[in-house]
Amino acid sequence: MSYLSPEQEDPEKRIRELERGLADADYQAPQYPQISNYGVSPAAGSTPTWPANPVPSGFPAPAFKPRRSWTRLIGFLGFAFPVVIAFALFIPWREFGLFDGLFGPTKVPQGGSLVVNESNKTKTIECNDGRLTLNGHNLQATVTGHCAHLFVNGWNHQVTVDSADSIEVNGMNTVVVYHSGKPAIDTNGNVTVKRG
Repeated sequence: MSYLSPEQEDPEKRIRELERGLADADYQAPQYPQISNYGVSPAAGSTPTWPANPVPSGFPAPAFKPRRSWTRLIGFLGFAFPVVIAFALFIPWREFGLFDGLFGPTKVPQGGSLVVNESNKTKTIECNDGRLTLNGHNLQATVTGHCAHLFVNGWNHQVTVDSADSIEVNGMNTVVVYHSGKPAIDTNGNVTVKRG
């Protein structure tokens, strides 16, 4: 007489017994730890998604950090450049006399008038048939062209002029020399007007 296992006697009966046993047992599905280093947090019924470039544990994530020195420099230039341009364009540098050599000689407008208030300076002025007034002291002025009227006021001036219709001098220790013409001359004080 041969012995038969329970599966061989009635396989369907054995399957039903196993299913019943599972239903009666307090069975829980195994829990798997979350793999946080790879950025995966699977939820029930969902498909895990992986980042484009997973970073293994133990390696820091690369991060782009702009260098602060460059950002500060760019910020400073963004502010300073417009300020410098404004100073260069809108401040009347010629009035300060800082760049007289760069701007060339001072010019009387054609047939117009110009008043120069200077002391302890050497200047060249184009007269352009206009009216020129020089005020101050210790001014050495070379006046080119023709003046309709030249007025020199102050002390210790040395002025030369190409030609003028009239020359008026007021002050002390001032010498005015004209090169040509016969100007009308009016003086007041210890001054000299001569042709030379």
